[in-house]
Amino acid sequence: MIKATLSKEFKAKIKRTEKFKEMTKELGMGIMKFHALEIIRIFHDGIQSDAFNLKRLEPESVEAKKRQDFSLPEVPLYGNGDEAPKETSYSNMLRIRPAKGGYNIHASDGYHWSKRMKLSDLFTMHEMGKKIVLKNGTIINIPKRPALRMAYELYKKRVESPKKTFQRLEADYINNGKGLSEIKKYIKIYKQKGRHDE
Repeated sequence: MIKATLSKEFKAKIKRTEKFKEMTKELGMGIMKFHALEIIRIFHDGIQSDAFNLKRLEPESVEAKKRQDFSLPEVPLYGNGDEAPKETSYSNMLRIRPAKGGYNIHASDGYHWSKRMKLSDLFTMHEMGKKIVLKNGTIINIPKRPALRMAYELYKKRVESPKKTFQRLEADYINNGKGLSEIKKYIKIYKQKGRHDE
């Protein structure tokens, strides 16, 4: 009778497979959280650097912002930007909350620094565009400035997908014993609570 024996390398792979299974949920959620935060970062940086090529502001709007000493008066959606409190700034308003299988990105429920509108309503107006009819019959057309959609498109070009990240880490760790530090990084991101968490 021939008795099969497992090599040390194969036994190590079995152990790493079991350990990876234990880390799967936290790793997966950590990767999803990282990607959600990355979209938020691209949203903020893209607005600030004027990288989205959004519909330009009317000259009157630019002049009004200059009178208020805004740092980037010509840049659409930036407004008072990073000079405003984080909870009232359009470019800093995106938040994340856990959802089934990942995270949802949403606009803060806070009010814009001008106190005139909730950031979530302002977000919808700028992403979708809006026609406003004033009491005197004047029509104001707010053009679409879909910064989040454009941030997502940039993200897809720049960043490895969550599924590929997970598969790469799984293969590297189980087959080669590599990538543990990166796995721990994502688990740490999952466990940490930052200002974007709601």
